[in-house]
Amino acid sequence: MIRRRSLAAAAVTAALTVAMLTGSTTSGRAATPRVTLNIGVLKIAALASVEAAQKLGYFDKEGLDVNLTTANNGNDLMTAMQSGKLDIILAIPGVAMRADEKGYDATLVFQNELAHDKSPDTGALIVKNDSPITSVKQLGGKKIAHSGIGTQAWAAVVDVEMKNGVDPHTVQDLEVSYPQMPGVLAQGLVDAVAAVDPFTSSILATKQGRVISWFYVDSVPGQPVGTFWASRAWVAKNGDTVKRYQTAMHAAITYMNAHPDDAKRFISDYTGMNADAVRNMTPIRWDDRVSMPAWEQTAKMLVATHVLDKLPTLSDLIPANSVDPGKSAPRL
Repeated sequence: MIRRRSLAAAAVTAALTVAMLTGSTTSGRAATPRVTLNIGVLKIAALASVEAAQKLGYFDKEGLDVNLTTANNGNDLMTAMQSGKLDIILAIPGVAMRADEKGYDATLVFQNELAHDKSPDTGALIVKNDSPITSVKQLGGKKIAHSGIGTQAWAAVVDVEMKNGVDPHTVQDLEVSYPQMPGVLAQGLVDAVAAVDPFTSSILATKQGRVISWFYVDSVPGQPVGTFWASRAWVAKNGDTVKRYQTAMHAAITYMNAHPDDAKRFISDYTGMNADAVRNMTPIRWDDRVSMPAWEQTAKMLVATHVLDKLPTLSDLIPANSVDPGKSAPRL
C-alpha cells in the first residue's frame, strides 16, 4: 500500500527506518521479504510515475510497501534524507550536485524525467496576460517567484536572463512554493513565476498568464530535471531494494509512455488537477536512460550561474546500475 504525509508532519515524528517484513512478491523471486520504503516527493506532474507504480501494482510485485512524504522543494527533501528520515528522495540534479559539493552523501538511484529538446515543455517563465513584459529582456528590476533559490530551475532562468542581456543581480528572486505560484501571479505580488507542471498548464489553461520563456529548453535542451537519490551508505546496505525500486519505476514509466491517456489520468489523480487541463498538458518526457553529455552541459550551466563552485565528478554521483535501468527487463 502507499501512504502520504507532509514533510512538516514527518519532522515531528521519530526518524523513519527501513523495516523488513516477511512475505513474498509475485515477480518470480521466491520468498522475497517485503520492504517498507520511505520516499520524499513533490506534488508535480512528472511524479505521477510513482502513483502509476503503486496503482498498477509494480511496487507490490517487487515487495515494496511505499510511504510518501511531500515537500515544497528538493532542498528540503535532501535535508530530510541526510538526517535519515527518508530513504529515497526526488531532487532535480542541481540540488544533488550542490549538496554533494557541500559534503552531503548522495548517489543517483533513478532518472525519472528529462526536459524536452524543443518547446513547449514543463518549465515555463510566465507573466500575467496583461503584463507589459513581453520578453526576458525586460526582467531587470522585476520580481520572479522560484520554488527555491540556487536550484537547477533557478539556474536555468538565470542562464536565460544572461543570454538575453539581463544582469541577474538586478532581478529580485523570491522563494514561493509551486502551489502558491498561480495565486501570487494573479495578485500581482510578483512579475513572473518559474513554474512547472501541473502549475504551468493550470495557469495557461485558466488564461491567467502567458509564457515568455520555456526556461529548461532555452538553457540546456534535454537536461535531466527529475531524479531520485539516496545516500551512498543506505544504498550500500540496501542494494537489492534499490534494484527492486528501479524495476518498479522503469515498468511504470514504460507503461505511461505507451498509454498517454492513462498517464494523464494518473497525473490528474496525483496532482488533483482538473482532467480537462491535464488533457491539454505537454506530455511529460519520462526517460530513465542517462545521457552523460546532457548531465555535463547541465553541470556547466550550474557553474556558470554560480550554483556550483566547480564541475562535479559525475561518475561519483551516477553509479553504473543507474545509467540505464531498463537494460534489465522489469519483472512484470
